[in-house]
Amino acid sequence: MKISFFFHLFVSLPAFLIGVATAEFLLGNGRAEQTERPIVLKAHTWPTIFNSAYEQTHASPRVSDGPTDMIFFSPSTEQIDVMLAWIKSRQHLQYIPEANDCDDIAFEWRVLAHRWAIENATYGAPVSFCAFIAYVKIYPGAFDGAGKTVGFHALGLVRDSEGVFWWVEPTGPLKVKVLEAYYENTIEAVKIVW
Repeated sequence: MKISFFFHLFVSLPAFLIGVATAEFLLGNGRAEQTERPIVLKAHTWPTIFNSAYEQTHASPRVSDGPTDMIFFSPSTEQIDVMLAWIKSRQHLQYIPEANDCDDIAFEWRVLAHRWAIENATYGAPVSFCAFIAYVKIYPGAFDGAGKTVGFHALGLVRDSEGVFWWVEPTGPLKVKVLEAYYENTIEAVKIVW
């Protein structure tokens, strides 16, 4: 498969990646089929992501643990809902203590979130997806009372296109704004895994 992209990166923050992706897919008969998709991505550099994540989660920042990528795509809240449904249909959710528990399921969730972004939002553009994992402590009433877990847990952490971070339960469609959970004292961030 051959993919070519043309992008213009504006220096202002937030940066925007704009372009048209032309993808050539080899068909069974060896001939290539071309498709064009317009791409307009709202992207942010890692210091923006790093600072706003710690500002909203109130976790203790450690610069050495910051993101390994430089530019991030942040989905709309509607795209987050679509992504969660897409991930749910592809996960291997058999819970096995220690072998496949919450942190393992969260890592699988993160890999699938990035795969969803490449296949359905960024189409292979040179930009990472703003989805991470966080270790948290959950208290009763989390996820507007729908959360069943109380205690230490691993959650997904996604930043939307408006700059709002969301806690996401990797095993299901539950999500809540990070600041809302913070002020309700239902989810406490312990560590962000970039």
